[in-house]
Amino acid sequence: MDELIDIVDEDDKVIGRAMKSEAHEKGLWHRTSHVWIYNSKGQVLLQLRGKLKMSSGGLWDVSAAGHVIAGEDVMVTAKRELLEELGVVAENLNFIKSIVKPTKPGLRKNNELTYLYFMKCDLDENEFTIQKEELDDLRWFDIDFVLRDLKKHPEKYVFGSDHWEYVLNKIKGMN
Repeated sequence: MDELIDIVDEDDKVIGRAMKSEAHEKGLWHRTSHVWIYNSKGQVLLQLRGKLKMSSGGLWDVSAAGHVIAGEDVMVTAKRELLEELGVVAENLNFIKSIVKPTKPGLRKNNELTYLYFMKCDLDENEFTIQKEELDDLRWFDIDFVLRDLKKHPEKYVFGSDHWEYVLNKIKGMN
């Protein structure tokens, strides 16, 4: 779905607005929110993006994520995406840091300033209400398994997951 988003500069100041498709076409910098859900068992919740998604369909991705729409606060986006994609009302959402994710050569122009949030949640997989238009599956994975699997099979995970090792090790340290 195309939506109007804020365009930002290198200091994260809003300098304009554009449709998401235009931002990706032209490589304009914009914001996204990523929420990583983990549990008391040392697991992380990952979603399998819908096979028909235009971007990274059929790949494992962060628990919930989305583009920050024009005029919206990044924390509001994180809470909205949790509710839309997983049916979860955000509790104890902790901002960790923002990361710069520039386009990699050969791929679509997706220059993002990504805000990372963590949330501890001990629900079973079947207690989430997944948004079927966005994702095909939702599963708890052992963090150490994901760290090993990322090295062996990076093609199974959303591109740009080079920051995953940092995130997963940070979550391990929180448990």
